[in-house]
Amino acid sequence: MPISPTLAEFHQSPTYERRVTSIHPHVDGERGPSSRQISDAVLRALFSLLRNENSLQLGFIMQSMFDILDKLSGWIEKDHCCWLAQRIVDWAQYQYRYVVLTWLVEQLLEIQNSKSVTPVH
Repeated sequence: MPISPTLAEFHQSPTYERRVTSIHPHVDGERGPSSRQISDAVLRALFSLLRNENSLQLGFIMQSMFDILDKLSGWIEKDHCCWLAQRIVDWAQYQYRYVVLTWLVEQLLEIQNSKSVTPVH
């Protein structure tokens, strides 16, 4: 993925002055970013994060994604969850890709004895 113009501009400033354009709600007289533009920006940020992570950071990313999917009942969307897991594996550094699968198996082992079957299963 090519770096976005906003991200390139972000890296030119000194660290203590870095600010990115906020994704804000509609302002009178302005047309805000489309859903597609927001999704693209988020995916570029995730891609950038994943290509520079280590195994511990990747574990934190996986935990955060599981927490969000739990909170939003996102497990119902099986295709989306599979797509997301595939992208994480594709975008992670080669030597850390095992973390995704290991983490998923560990999470499934934790919930294997639950009394009811949930979408996570």
